[in-house]
Amino acid sequence: MNLNMNENISIKNLTNFPVGFKRINGNGEVNLPPNTSVLIDRAEVISQIQSQSILFCGENYDSSHPYIYVDDKETRVFVGFETEEKP
Repeated sequence: MNLNMNENISIKNLTNFPVGFKRINGNGEVNLPPNTSVLIDRAEVISQIQSQSILFCGENYDSSHPYIYVDDKETRVFVGFETEEKP
């Protein structure tokens, strides 16, 4: 699978409280108000997941109960959160 790492993808805060994280691939932070979505580059999302951020991976690191949902199937498949056949 060949993904464009510079493409912006949607992430959604699934909680009723604000969440945020410090960027790994650049300067600054990303802050999400409760129950909102923002666009962010795919490379940053993948870096957060590979760093096992609890916000993206959930408390047991299998993406079953994340705070932030990656609303991009290609990225979720790429990082192993799901497969092409099984969401």
